[in-house]
Amino acid sequence: MTHETYDAETGDVSFLNTKDGLLSSVTMREDGRFAVTLTDVDAAETLPTVRVFPELERATTYAHSLVA
Repeated sequence: MTHETYDAETGDVSFLNTKDGLLSSVTMREDGRFAVTLTDVDAAETLPTVRVFPELERATTYAHSLVA
């Protein structure tokens, strides 16, 4: 099951897959682009890859696909 959270103050979006223990996060960078990261919640480790998108919608779609 996937849960979505949105932080209105920062604009960050996260998707948590509780079954697989994965969390994908979209964060707005200082340059106005959006970074997507993936975290293994069970191991408490963020994977060493980041994908950057110019639009929030594309970043959000990609982040959701990582944990769906």
